[in-house]
Amino acid sequence: MSGSAATCDVAVAGAGPAGAVAACLLARAGLSVLLCDSRLVDGAAPAKPGEALPGAAVRLLRACGLPLPGDSGRHTPIGGNISVWGWPEPIYRDFLSEPDGPGFRLDRAAFEAELVSAALAAGARALPLNLARVARDDGRWRFWSRDGAEWRVSFLVDASGRAASLARRLGATRRRDEALVAVVGRARPDPAYRLNRTLVETVPQGWWYAALLPDGAPVFMLHSRPQEAARLLARPEEWRAALADTRHVAAAFPGAVFDTPLSGHDACGAWLEPVYGPGWVACGDAALSFDPAAAQGILAALHGGMEVARAIPAAMRGELGPLRAYAARLLEMRRLYRQRLIAHYADEERWPEAPFWREHGRVTA
Repeated sequence: MSGSAATCDVAVAGAGPAGAVAACLLARAGLSVLLCDSRLVDGAAPAKPGEALPGAAVRLLRACGLPLPGDSGRHTPIGGNISVWGWPEPIYRDFLSEPDGPGFRLDRAAFEAELVSAALAAGARALPLNLARVARDDGRWRFWSRDGAEWRVSFLVDASGRAASLARRLGATRRRDEALVAVVGRARPDPAYRLNRTLVETVPQGWWYAALLPDGAPVFMLHSRPQEAARLLARPEEWRAALADTRHVAAAFPGAVFDTPLSGHDACGAWLEPVYGPGWVACGDAALSFDPAAAQGILAALHGGMEVARAIPAAMRGELGPLRAYAARLLEMRRLYRQRLIAHYADEERWPEAPFWREHGRVTA
């Protein structure tokens, strides 16, 4: 081993919710931790359409001693959901009656920054690097940072999101469910918009998600087949026309004005095989990602970061039982998720011949 190499216990690839939580809890456990993500110094993270944080996730953050969304003033409470799925009239769900209380509409960039700050305060070190190229050498991982410094680390965490870039380089395979792409548009803020609920409405070509972000801007997402998404991204006027044709979404945000480009985002469910190997483990979307209709992505990411932080110290001592239990829980989580998702899509029977609903209304586990 080179005498000039810096050493560290754990390197976490990705500073999103799963990676930041894992880094924070590992550092609190006394391990030396690198939190690796090029976005940590390259300016703001890529724009994200926002996220709803359920009350259960707030409970998890509190239990872990992590920043709460209600403390910063950057996030807004969500009153509940409005769902138009399977029938033409809306169904209202009030979060005030939920055991964990209301959730929050996140300023996603601020939320991630808060978690990263907690990790750094716990002792983790930020490294501006997309950690994807590593080599196994004498039982440790070896890589170089941008300034040419050599690093040797004992354990790697892939929290790189849906790309699972690190785990795939280490030989893991990402398996995908039914193809799904979200075409996202963000409109100008308007003080007349006051909806504090998430609104979902199905249409023949898929389903719409609409919400009011903390900065007052409404965001609209049409989840559809890749072919349809590509067409609408190339012809944004047709996406706007499809939005205007909705009965409930368009009525909630009348006169929405769009002056920024649409964006497309992979939204299909997927899972990683295997989810861990010698000296590494994946968590968050890198390990298991969800169709947004399941509304559990960010909660699962936070929980995954917490679980791998508990399992890694044992794995570094050669005790693999906690990692095996973590992998088994992911399999069970996926089984239950698919069971519920299949039933949810099957509830929509109004357009049985539409290509989207032929594919998603007849899926199997």
